[in-house]
Amino acid sequence: VMVYGPRGIGKTFLQLAVATSLTTGTPLWKWEYPAPVGVLYIDGEMQLDELRFRTTDLMDPQPKAPLIFLTSQLVYERCGGKDLILTSEPMRQEVDKILVAHPEIRVVIFDNISCLFSGIDEDSKRGWEPINAWLIRLRHRGISSILVHHAGKSGQQRGTSGREDSLDTVIELTRPNGGDAREGCHFELTFKKSRSVTGEPVAP
Repeated sequence: VMVYGPRGIGKTFLQLAVATSLTTGTPLWKWEYPAPVGVLYIDGEMQLDELRFRTTDLMDPQPKAPLIFLTSQLVYERCGGKDLILTSEPMRQEVDKILVAHPEIRVVIFDNISCLFSGIDEDSKRGWEPINAWLIRLRHRGISSILVHHAGKSGQQRGTSGREDSLDTVIELTRPNGGDAREGCHFELTFKKSRSVTGEPVAP
């Protein structure tokens, strides 16, 4: 899955809501889950305190499956100043070790592409190919991936459209007409691609 939208629209709030719903087994809007599943949330830019505050605010009821956070702040503090850059094959291998150690994790959320996969040309499909191959291997293992990305000036996801080729689902977040910043997190959600899914679950 890819979820994209302009900066500040609420992409992280949405992903935290998805993560808490998955781990508690409670419905989110029209989306229902047959059973709670574990989630690995990989974050490349947020402060840990802010993530903790937002997550605990959303977490009702308590999770029945693990919700594990891997953040750039934690990696920097605990690994001698290393950066959490998943463009690096060794760093992706470290993520694989976490998934092997926690087989109950069925969903990995990457927030966001620009921070976690830096160092490659965003417009280059070839540069994205090793990442895409890794995500497909995760899919083969029964692990779903959610990629958070920014919209470009055109309103579409920023960079190569080749990222979307192997995705099952692409979701766009846009600002509603007449939206007011005082309303807090407020967006319109539209499915731009939904492979093998129709009906109410993919309604705007």
